[in-house]
Amino acid sequence: MWCGIRYSGGLVHDVVSLKAFVETSLVQAAQCDAIGLAHAHRALLDGNLDQLLAVDREIMNRKLNEESRLMTQRMVRNWLR
Repeated sequence: MWCGIRYSGGLVHDVVSLKAFVETSLVQAAQCDAIGLAHAHRALLDGNLDQLLAVDREIMNRKLNEESRLMTQRMVRNWLR
């Protein structure tokens, strides 16, 4: 998240703008992940591994920054343990 603020183009300059930036970032990330989850679930139910892997790649490609992608990968690894 901090990496995103650093590159926010000056949108964050006080507590109010920080709150708006964080809320917008979270909503956008949640919507992207929710859509990806729906597609992944459908591919899983269909037994379509190729489609499931394609959805996974698309979700990762839409993460805003490397930090976000790494965090997602670490969470998944922890869930699979």
